[in-house]
Amino acid sequence: MDDKLLNVYIDAELHSPEEIYHFISEHAASDDQKLETMIKQGLRTRALAGNIQIAEDVLLPHIESSDLTETRVMIIKLKAPIAGWSKDIGRVKLLIVILLAEKETKEIKQAIAEFMRKIADEKYLEKLLNANNKEAINDLVNIGRKSL
Repeated sequence: MDDKLLNVYIDAELHSPEEIYHFISEHAASDDQKLETMIKQGLRTRALAGNIQIAEDVLLPHIESSDLTETRVMIIKLKAPIAGWSKDIGRVKLLIVILLAEKETKEIKQAIAEFMRKIADEKYLEKLLNANNKEAINDLVNIGRKSL
């Protein structure tokens, strides 16, 4: 997978939804304050629109926007779980973040759709939760590689 497309963060020391939204937007926006603000607001709005929890301990914050010039998939494994994310979401250990550029190529959109089908599998999510390094997560995620 293209390094710009997939970003893996292990043992991230983040302690609240706001810290996580800031972390995501800061890493995806490349010092563009307007884009940073749009990403944070988009993620907050999406979380309010519906539950972003896809399994115990796993969240899928995601947005699609014409303001995004490039698509990003971020896997964030927290150093310590966040307890009490919201009134509906308890503990969080792993975040799978998808920031989809509206005008993304068909190939990338298909690769992300394939990845979304994989994360619907509980066993696959367990493997992601138990992976201890970037290489293991990169091997599991495998987005955009010819093997898809």
